[in-house]
Amino acid sequence: MQMEAPAERVVAPPPVAVPPQAAPAPVPTRAAYEEALPACDQSATPSPCEQPSDAYRHDGFYFRLMNEAQYLAFLGEGRNGDASVKGLSSGGMIALGGTPVPGLVIGGMMSTATLRGSFNGRPSGSETNATVSRLMFGPFVDWFPDPNGGWHVGASLGFAGITLTDSSLDDAVGAAFSAKIFGGYDWWIGPQWSLGIGAAFTATPSTSLVVDDGDKSGYRFYTLSAGLGGTLTLH
Repeated sequence: MQMEAPAERVVAPPPVAVPPQAAPAPVPTRAAYEEALPACDQSATPSPCEQPSDAYRHDGFYFRLMNEAQYLAFLGEGRNGDASVKGLSSGGMIALGGTPVPGLVIGGMMSTATLRGSFNGRPSGSETNATVSRLMFGPFVDWFPDPNGGWHVGASLGFAGITLTDSSLDDAVGAAFSAKIFGGYDWWIGPQWSLGIGAAFTATPSTSLVVDDGDKSGYRFYTLSAGLGGTLTLH
């Protein structure tokens, strides 16, 4: 009887040690991400983002729009002595230009003012109120002492057309030289855009008004106005 050799004993290999898995890093929220970023403006050193060379700087193309509430006065003489139409009015300005040197703007502008108010010195039998308006246009300069700042002051010298409308009278018109000074402060709302507040003062010398056929209307006015308003500027 033949004896079988005992089967070899099989020993299982030791288990492979697996290192513990690290917990995934938390994903930052958008608010935390934005809070960690520094403000992106030209004054940061070093700048946290790349900006054009003209960002937050008054140079290049210039566009300004101003909407203002103003006190407008048409003062002078009429058929019965002193004549005037004055009171609170609405108006505005639009200006386009360029910047030959940083901070100094040269261009052209147009401004308007319209008022319907009590017509003092009106002819007997005419209506109580009249409408007066002034349209000015001409060259201007606007200066920013700090090309990166918000303060500015400007002036314009041009021509103005003025009108007097009363349903009891023929429409009367006139033309005169006109001067305007303005200024204010602008706050940057983007690399090229700013919002601001400003004041403006405008005057025209005395001029005679004529009716449609060229005859004199019998009225002669000079105009004054002072206003405050908001501005939107691309520069």
